[in-house]
Amino acid sequence: MSLEEQLQSKEEELTNLVSSFAAKEGTNVTSISGVEFIRSAKPLVPVHTMHEPALCIVLQGRKVISMIGEDFFYGKGEYLVVAVDLPVIGEILKASEMEPYLCLRLNFNLMQIAEVSKEYKQHSTNHNVTGRGIFVDQTDEVILDALIRLVKLLHTPEDTEILAPLIIKEILYRIMQGKLGQNRRVRL
Repeated sequence: MSLEEQLQSKEEELTNLVSSFAAKEGTNVTSISGVEFIRSAKPLVPVHTMHEPALCIVLQGRKVISMIGEDFFYGKGEYLVVAVDLPVIGEILKASEMEPYLCLRLNFNLMQIAEVSKEYKQHSTNHNVTGRGIFVDQTDEVILDALIRLVKLLHTPEDTEILAPLIIKEILYRIMQGKLGQNRRVRL
């Protein structure tokens, strides 16, 4: 199986998992703190909001986040990271009954960000580069693996308290070391 086929297989697995838990339109809150699934069967009008720190990975559909005249488009196979509270306008661009917009949102709290940032800085050679606090990147197999493990914890709630924080820490670390880290590191 090629790398592209492996990536596609992981994307399909995560999409199926999230779809099984995102039964209703709108935001579906899970038993894992900070993990939400968003579903919409139709495009939605722009919504003004304060976006808190989060990873948003689109599994189906397409969305745009606008901030001070700059647009961040992302769809299947891509994710958005917002590292700080930012005023944004969000709009779901592509969604249908047959293939609803489906998004996994992982909200981060300041303690999680501070802990991983501190540890990451100790191992990073990229100490002085900063970014805008928001970016879009391609999903890779490493992040997909961690997200799949996190969502699968919903099947074993007895493991959530111990394992979810570890997987979330791993996801934060993977974002910090992602390919954008080579060019314009976003300090979480």
